[in-house]
Order: sequence, then structure tokens, then C-alpha cells
Amino acid sequence: MDGAGSIDALSRLKARIGEDLGPSGWVVVTQADVVRFGELTGEDHWIHVDPERARANGWEQTMVQASLMLARLGRWAQELGVWVDEARYPLFYGFDRVRVLKAVPVEARLRCRARISQVDPHPLGIKVASTMGVEDSRASGTVLHAEWIAVFALDP
Repeated sequence: MDGAGSIDALSRLKARIGEDLGPSGWVVVTQADVVRFGELTGEDHWIHVDPERARANGWEQTMVQASLMLARLGRWAQELGVWVDEARYPLFYGFDRVRVLKAVPVEARLRCRARISQVDPHPLGIKVASTMGVEDSRASGTVLHAEWIAVFALDP
């Protein structure tokens, strides 16, 4: 990692370590979203895609896939500023400590809060780890918690 832009981005993110970021705007997850995600990923269990069967089995309605919420974290990270805009491209690096704390019903309004926990130089640019918490407007507290990690490739 060389160059003034890289050093500026690294310094800017390091200065935000521990800062509460968010909340993001609300996003409604519809039944159509859940069905499309299930078709795309194969995560199409009836608890997600069959409202009648969900009700017949004691659920008020179908549930959002946890993996759909995890897939949203990159977009929320961008919205909340856990991002390097001048990067050539972002690379998803992985998750640590993922926990699904509550079932989330379809039609939920979700938002995210973040806290940058670590910023390090990486051979491609900058590696950023952020604690992300997803909230449902109908539930108290966090419904999903994950340490989201990305690498932002910068010009050499």
C-alpha cells in the first residue's frame, strides 16, 4: 500500500475505530424478496417461502433467511461509511462471530448499525473489520450480529 490516498484512507478509517455508525435507513424485506433469494441460493425451505405451511406449523408468517440479512451487510457497510470510496474495488474477506439472535418475519423493516473494530494495511490496500448489528423495527435489540470484514484494493 503506497501513495498519499492510501495513507489518507487508512488514517480516516483508523480515526473512526470504535465510533457508533448509523443507524442506516430502513429496508423492508418482502415475501417476493425472500422467494427470489431462496430461488437464487437454494435456501427455499417452507419456513421462508410457504406462508400457509408456516402458519399451519405455528408460525404467524414466513421468516427472512439469515443469509439474506448477511448478504445485505455489504450494502449497509457502504451506507454507514465502513467503506473506502477511492478503492479500485472492494473484496469481501469474510465473517467472524456471526450470531442470529431472533427470527425475523417477512415484511420486517430492517436497519443496521456498525462500529469499525480494526483497520490494517493489506497487500492489496486496506483491510477493515466492522461489528454489524441488524435491527428489526418490531423487535427490541439486535436480531443478527456479525463481524464483517472487507479488503479495499487501492492503486499501487
